[in-house]
Amino acid sequence: MSELKSKYEVILLNENLVIIKDSFDATNPTMTITNDMENVIENIGEYISLTNREVLYKDTDGRIDQVIVKDGKFSEFKLRYDSIEDYNKDLFKPRLYVS
Repeated sequence: MSELKSKYEVILLNENLVIIKDSFDATNPTMTITNDMENVIENIGEYISLTNREVLYKDTDGRIDQVIVKDGKFSEFKLRYDSIEDYNKDLFKPRLYVS
């Protein structure tokens, strides 16, 4: 069982994606989820399977980055977006699919 040193909120969950947000509060400071990601991923994995799900997180600066999870454990960060607006632009960007 993980011992969280941070606070987070799941803001989106579906069969392909989990987006979490750092709930850091300067009036009652804890570790950020960036610095506690091993425990955060383990904690999430206690409730849902992360197999075949992309994990994104919004840090205290508003950046959206990807968390690489291997065998149910935190592996590394992959830089993705500077803001939720950039994420939304990419999400809704027209794509050409050729079959």
